[in-house]
Amino acid sequence: MLLINEFPAIDQLLPHGADAVALDAINAWEAGRLARARLKVRPTLMLYDNDAAGIPVWSGIEIMAQTLGIYVALDGGCEGTRPEPGYLVGVRHFRAARATLENGLELVSEAACLHCERYGLANFDCRILHENQTLASAHLSVWRPHPAGKPV
Repeated sequence: MLLINEFPAIDQLLPHGADAVALDAINAWEAGRLARARLKVRPTLMLYDNDAAGIPVWSGIEIMAQTLGIYVALDGGCEGTRPEPGYLVGVRHFRAARATLENGLELVSEAACLHCERYGLANFDCRILHENQTLASAHLSVWRPHPAGKPV
């Protein structure tokens, strides 16, 4: 596993605009296996709901998707170019322990690669944790197109 200080900035790994990135930093990455990132729930997050004083747990799907985006970028070696967007094509077995991820919670998002195909389809087992307790989990399927049908 790489050391935390060896990672590029998240905004260099995701195709999102800076205001759309929910993650604060990368905790860990293991080639061919997983990525972990952390974030603190705060009012400046695009996903934040002032009335609920946090983010709705279903928006955790976006957090999971950003975490697997980091996995894909690091696993594919971005090589200093802006990463191409991928497409979330399915969410299965979404489970949540609460309705809202409250303001101030320190969260860890984990995306473990279950299966990757040469032509861009991949499946991930994802979790959002707080103090080692799973607050949300899901299986995400994604597809990343490649120019002229070239394999990954």
